[in-house]
Amino acid sequence: MNEKVKEFLDAKKDAEKKKYEEKKKKILLELGLFEKVYSENEEYSNDFPYSEYDSEISKNRWYKKEVIAISDEEYEEVKKYSEIQDSDNNKNSIATILRATAIIVYVVGFIAGIFIGDAVAEYSWEFSWGTAFIYWFVSFSSGTTILGFAEIIQLLHDIKNK
Repeated sequence: MNEKVKEFLDAKKDAEKKKYEEKKKKILLELGLFEKVYSENEEYSNDFPYSEYDSEISKNRWYKKEVIAISDEEYEEVKKYSEIQDSDNNKNSIATILRATAIIVYVVGFIAGIFIGDAVAEYSWEFSWGTAFIYWFVSFSSGTTILGFAEIIQLLHDIKNK
């Protein structure tokens, strides 16, 4: 294998491993799977940003959170049984907004079809089914198009996070 290709692949693998370890650390911290490492000089610093009151010495003790060392298999099992999911796997907010918009278009179009069909009826004394169907068809088409875009965005989001 060419040395430049090997260097490139090694750099990409290292970056991927680092990203995995950072995500692992974040989830373990959120689940409370960490040890408290206390500051020796008992003062605040960027390395020891957390504090708790110690009643034995009657002062605050500063500490940092060190995640416990677990294997990748243990980590996957912890993720499986925890309620915290990877933030990357959450629903895309744009897709959610578009889904809500599609539902609003469906509902408003249906109601508008009824009202417009009835409004035309004031002049002819009977409900205008043709006008109502036009409004219903347009709202169904528009809502379905918006819903389709939402699904496409969600699929692209899922593919990106694979």
